Amino acid sequence: KRRKMNVTLLIKALGYSRDEILDIFYDKDIYTIKRGKLYKTIIAERLKGEVARFDINGKNDEVIVTKDKKISTRQIRDIEKAGIKEVLVPSEDLIGRILGGDLVDSDTGEIIARSNVILTEELIKQVLDSNIKTIQTLF
Repeated sequence: KRRKMNVTLLIKALGYSRDEILDIFYDKDIYTIKRGKLYKTIIAERLKGEVARFDINGKNDEVIVTKDKKISTRQIRDIEKAGIKEVLVPSEDLIGRILGGDLVDSDTGEIIARSNVILTEELIKQVLDSNIKTIQTLF
């Protein structure tokens, strides 16, 4: 009899770790924590067709993309022209996203959360209170 086998099981049998498997199959979004605020690194090509979860403002605080609107090619060109690399985002933007790497407190060495875990409001508060500087989520 033939049985179906999960591809991740095969890849793990070849010696790949969970983080290496995530790196193979997924791109990652990077969030940086500066002075208690979250900043998301913007990769303009990925935004096309996405629905904006927050406003994206230009250098002079003019709104380029409005929250809950689909992002167009013209808006992507405007983002690139404005030279926007990071955007201030609310912490609610992380809720429901999946971690792309372990969260380790650099002071204590404690693992706060493992990769492939869904971010909750409590976990985000814990991260903001710790000394973690970056968060990777799956795109």
